[in-house]
This record gives sequence, structure tokens and C-alpha cells, in this order.
Amino acid sequence: MRVRFTAQWCSPWRNAWVPVEGVASSPWLDAGSAQYLYRQAGWTFQFDNPVGGTRFPIRGLAELEWLNGGRVVRSATRVTRAGAVGVDEGDGGSRATRTVS
Repeated sequence: MRVRFTAQWCSPWRNAWVPVEGVASSPWLDAGSAQYLYRQAGWTFQFDNPVGGTRFPIRGLAELEWLNGGRVVRSATRVTRAGAVGVDEGDGGSRATRTVS
């Protein structure tokens, strides 16, 4: 399996989630064999503080690909969600969104 992460922010002008400016996506990362039930991979994004004290909700998108002999045989996209426990690094849990301020 492999995975690529994308950071998005909620644009009030477009009324939609859009990729952050700059480098919005990670490279494709090896997520190991799909034979195992659980596997963890991640990417850290750096954000500059918004100008003038504005606040923006952000979320993550994970694109997943299952490979067989180097060919993509299945793919899926998942949006971050709250409630995942046992997350390495961070605070040990997950949230659906965060706010950059």
C-alpha cells in the first residue's frame, strides 16, 4: 500500500475545502503490506500563522492505493475524522479538523 496526504482549509469565499497554498500534498509514502489489519503512516505539515489574527479550519485528506506488482489495483480517499485512538506522536488521539490562528 501507499498513501499521500493533502492539507486543506475551509475557504469562506468559495464555501468549500481547498488545498492549502504552498506544498499542500506529501509525496507518496510506503504504508506497508495490506495483509495487516492496522498500519500507521503520517506526514507533518508546517503552517505560517494567518495574517491579522484570522482563523481557518484545516483538515487532512488521505489518498490510499493498493498495489500488486507495481500496478494500482484499488484506491480510496479518506477525510480525517475524530476519535481515532492510539495515534503515535501528537497527543495520542485525532480530531476531524483543527484551527490555524
